[in-house]
Amino acid sequence: MKKPFPVFVFLVLMIGCAGLNASKDRVVIPKDNGNIILAYKGFERFLDSGRTWSDYEKHVLNAFPLMTAMHGHYMYYDLIDSAGFRQEVTDYQPDDFKPFFSRINEKRVSDLYDAVIGQMDRALPPLDSVDVCFFLPYFRDCFVMDVSGRKTVFISIKFDPEAMDLILIHEYAHCLHHQRRPQESSSLKKSVVSEGIASCFPVLLSGRYTIYDGLWMMPRENVDWCMDNEQKIITQIVPDLNKAGIRIDKQYIAGGEGFAEPPPGFPEKTGYYIGYRIIEKCMERGISLSELCRMDSETMIQKSGVLGERVSS
Repeated sequence: MKKPFPVFVFLVLMIGCAGLNASKDRVVIPKDNGNIILAYKGFERFLDSGRTWSDYEKHVLNAFPLMTAMHGHYMYYDLIDSAGFRQEVTDYQPDDFKPFFSRINEKRVSDLYDAVIGQMDRALPPLDSVDVCFFLPYFRDCFVMDVSGRKTVFISIKFDPEAMDLILIHEYAHCLHHQRRPQESSSLKKSVVSEGIASCFPVLLSGRYTIYDGLWMMPRENVDWCMDNEQKIITQIVPDLNKAGIRIDKQYIAGGEGFAEPPPGFPEKTGYYIGYRIIEKCMERGISLSELCRMDSETMIQKSGVLGERVSS
C-alpha cells in the first residue's frame, strides 16, 4: 500500500508514553537510532480491562500515538470501518491472543533489533532516526509510515518470531533507502525498485540468505513461478511502469486474498520479484548500494538491463 496517508498526530510520542515508560514494565526502549515501541503491551492491558471501546482508546490509541496513526491508516484504505471495528474490539477474548504474547518479550525484541539494525547501519549508515513499533491487534502486517516527521516501522507480533529478522531487515531497508532517494512522483516503477532494494538487503548482509529469504513475503512456489516466467512478467509489467494508483498496486505489489488482483494466471507480488532482479543485476554490474539508493527509479531500471531497451516517459 503505497498511497500517501495524511497523518495528523497531535501528541508527541514520548509525552504520550511517558507515564507508561516510567513503570518497570516499560513500553519504550530507547536506542541510538530511535525507539522501540512495545505497543502490544497496551493491547495486553486492554484485554485485562473491561474491554469496552473506551478501554481500547485509553490503553491503545490514546496511550500510543503511533497506534492512532496506524488506526487511521487502515481506516483510510477501507481495511477497517469505524462501527465494525469497535464491535470487533469488544468481542476480543484474551485466550485468542495468549499465543502471541507467550512467544515475545522485551529482551527478545531488543536483541532482535540490536542484531539487525547494527548490521544494517554498518552497511548503509542512517541519515535520520527510525522508530520500530511492535503491535497488536489489527492484521498480520508490516509496513513503513511517516509519523510525526520520522520514519516508523510497524510489525505485528502475529508474525512468527523466527521470521521477524527478515521482516525487520526489509522494512528498515525501506527507511534507509527513503532517506536517500530523489523526489519523484508515485508510479509502479518507483514501488518496484523500492521493494527490490528492500528485498535484496538480506542477501547483501549475509551469504546464508537467498532470493527465497529476500522474497520472504512470497510463497516459495510463487518465487519459482516468477523465475520460470520472468519474461512473461516483463512483457506484462513494462507498459504499466509509469502508471500509479491502487489498481496498479493491486496487480503487482499488494498481497492478500480479496485485496490483491494480479493479472490472470499470475501470483501476487510479481513486482517484488522484478524489483529484486533489477537491484541484483545493478549490484552485479558494480553499482554500490549507496549509489543505488540515490538513483531515481528509471535510472536503476535502465542500468540493470533487466527489462530490455525501453523509452522512459
